[in-house]
Amino acid sequence: MAGQAPNNFSDWGPHAETAEGTFWPLARRMIMSLRNSAKLKHPYWRLREKFDIPTKSDLEVIYRLQRELRLAPDSQHKKFRFCWGDFRYVNLGNLYSQFEDIFIRRQYAFSSDNSEPVIIDCGGNVGLSAIWFKINYPRCHLTVYEADPDLAAILETNLKNAGLYDVQLRNEAVWIFNGMVAFLKTGDDSGRVIENSSILYPCIDLVERLPACVDLLKMDIEGAEFPVLTKLCETGAIQKVRRLVCEFHIWQDKTDDFIKTLSLLRSNKMHFAMNAAAGPYIGLAAEESPFEVIKRKQVLVELFAWQSSESRTHLASER
Repeated sequence: MAGQAPNNFSDWGPHAETAEGTFWPLARRMIMSLRNSAKLKHPYWRLREKFDIPTKSDLEVIYRLQRELRLAPDSQHKKFRFCWGDFRYVNLGNLYSQFEDIFIRRQYAFSSDNSEPVIIDCGGNVGLSAIWFKINYPRCHLTVYEADPDLAAILETNLKNAGLYDVQLRNEAVWIFNGMVAFLKTGDDSGRVIENSSILYPCIDLVERLPACVDLLKMDIEGAEFPVLTKLCETGAIQKVRRLVCEFHIWQDKTDDFIKTLSLLRSNKMHFAMNAAAGPYIGLAAEESPFEVIKRKQVLVELFAWQSSESRTHLASER
């Protein structure tokens, strides 16, 4: 049923005892004990994979993805079987890292007093975050933006395969005006708005599209976060957002923009915390740093920002 958390598949038969006595219940207990043995988990998972049985746990998903990365990293299959259904993807390495962040680390999990939270997913990619939101917040009102039309089509298929028909999917780039914008279409999770291109894609002004109250704004838009958040803060629209999770792509020439954005968030009474990782994920810097651990690496920062109840009260009184 749409909007309900998908059920795990069961690969074991009925649990009723036979008339012959307790043999089958005892056998089932022995099988369950063996199945849970760490020593036998991998052969058990491999057997399930061989018979194309959907995964049942996060650990089994990680095992299968790691195994596929070792055996066929460039496979043309491009489909993975989760417990909720078949899932299409474009890059196996990206799928693995996204699953680890979203399902294992639970990077988008938040507490809420709203049983039907409003969630805006900017940069939906192929839909793994959207499915996670609907599993964990089944009554949420979810809108997903994805600029790349090919990824948006895959995202739509993945939502249907998961039985999710109440998600609003928008094939538009999140930006600072309505209309068309130059967009570099890479076919994976690194597509982004750029300054000059003859190829234009539809875009929306997020300030105008935000509903009156957003319980979570998730943003992974490959550099467009700087102008988008700046406009949200300068117009006061950020006050509609109770919680924000944003991935900042801090190329060397974006350091000042990052500091400015943090200052704007604080001026709007938002609290925040951050995780950071330096690596080659978004390209190498032109100038090498004097630190061995950094060199030419650039930084991805995961920002978690929120309005406290005191902040909301203060902002309301100022208006």
